[in-house]
Amino acid sequence: MLSRLEYSNSDDDPEGVMEQSTIKAVCSSIQTRARAEVVTSDSLIDLDDLDNGVMENMTQRQWGSMQAQDRVLRPMITAIRDARKPHRRNLSLEQSKLLRYFDSLVLDQGVLCRDSKRNGECVRQRVLPSVLVNKVLHYFHDCVGHPGRDRTLSLIQDRFFWPGMTKDVDKWLQKCPR
Repeated sequence: MLSRLEYSNSDDDPEGVMEQSTIKAVCSSIQTRARAEVVTSDSLIDLDDLDNGVMENMTQRQWGSMQAQDRVLRPMITAIRDARKPHRRNLSLEQSKLLRYFDSLVLDQGVLCRDSKRNGECVRQRVLPSVLVNKVLHYFHDCVGHPGRDRTLSLIQDRFFWPGMTKDVDKWLQKCPR
């Protein structure tokens, strides 16, 4: 535990410097809790538990509701329910980007997900509504110690998907002051 008491130099540590292993142990034991609120038509959602993953405490119904409100995701949800791939000419640019992944999109208990392979394993990623993109970037970069590009991207891809994710992560890291 760190103290605000004055450092006393002892014979065991003649230079008055903590060993690197001690610093790493202290830093790795520090846990932060992020807090944010997202308002949906269903309820107020408290996003405060990074240990269990961002937004893990949202119900399936809340996820489905947020996705259904998203103008990009709504037509894909309808198309999957109707088992009909939409025509590109009827879609916006953002919707067309998502259409590329149509064959890997599924509805899982009313929540739009993407089935993907990561490191040889099948992963089901929730398709993220655009209103949550900046929150996810903030949590998985800023709140977990500012990891580099690949680690930030990996943390997000383990849970979520949205078209342009890699570019969004790159932009976020370019703006990061650290």
